[in-house]
Amino acid sequence: MKSVRLAGVLSMLLALVCFSGCSDSDEGIYFTQDEVVQGDILTGKQVNIGNSLTVYTGMGNEVYVQGGSGNLSAVSADEQVATVEVIQGLFDDSKYPRLRIMGVSVGNAAVTVTDERGNTATLQVKVEDSETLWSSYTYQKTSLIEDVCRVTGVSDEAAGAIRSDILTRKNKEFRFVFKVRSISAGLPSMSKLSVRDAEGNQLYELSDGYLTQKGQLTFGIVNADGVPEKTYTFSLIDDEQGRWLVEDLTYDYKAQYPGVQVELRRLVKKIG
Repeated sequence: MKSVRLAGVLSMLLALVCFSGCSDSDEGIYFTQDEVVQGDILTGKQVNIGNSLTVYTGMGNEVYVQGGSGNLSAVSADEQVATVEVIQGLFDDSKYPRLRIMGVSVGNAAVTVTDERGNTATLQVKVEDSETLWSSYTYQKTSLIEDVCRVTGVSDEAAGAIRSDILTRKNKEFRFVFKVRSISAGLPSMSKLSVRDAEGNQLYELSDGYLTQKGQLTFGIVNADGVPEKTYTFSLIDDEQGRWLVEDLTYDYKAQYPGVQVELRRLVKKIG
C-alpha cells in the first residue's frame, strides 16, 4: 500500500514539474532583432530586445514578433510620434512576422501587438531627433582675400564670362555647414551641406553626399527621372594664406563648354 501511495505522490510531483517546465518555456509574444556583431556582421541568430525600441525621426526600424499565433495586428497609441506596419504574408521571405516602425516626431508611443487568440504584447517606442546622429562642421568665409575662380579649357573670353557669372550668382554664399553621419563599418559616410548667407539664412542644401578616396566630398544631383545630372565636389586645401574651400563647378558649364574645368576657391575659417 505504501508503495502504491509513494508511486502516486511521485506521479503528481512529476506532473507538476512537467507543467512548470511547460509554463516557463511559454514566453507568449515577444520581440527580437537580428544579432549584429562588430558593427555590421549578421550572425544569423535572433536576440530578445525586451519591450523597448529606439527609432529616429524620418527613419524606421524593424523587429520580429515571436510567440504569436496566426495573423497579427498592431496599433500605435500615438501615430503623430510613431507609426507601425505588420509585415506578414506569402510574399514575405522572413521566417517570422515583423513590425516596421517609423519615427514621426520626438516622443514616446506604445505599440501593441495582438494575435488571433487575443494575446497581446506592448513595445515601448522612443523616437529621438535624427539630427543628433550627424556630426557638424561649420566654415565661414573670411574677408581677407576675395574669392578665386579658376577656369581652364576655354577661350579667355569664355573664361571671363564664366568667372563673372559665378562671382555674381554665388556672392551671397558665406557660411557652409557640413554634416556627416557614419552608417556602419565598411560603408561610406552620408553627408549633406547647408549653404547660408551672412545672416544665417539657408540659400540651398545638398544631400546624399559621400567622401571619395581622395578626401573630396561629392554630391550628385539627379533629374526628375532619377538620372544623374550634375556632380558637385568640395575639398579643403591649406596653403600659406590659410584654408581654402574648393568647389568644382565644372558641371554647370560642361554642356556649353565640353572641355572646360571650373573651380571656385574661398578662404574660410572653421567656426564650429
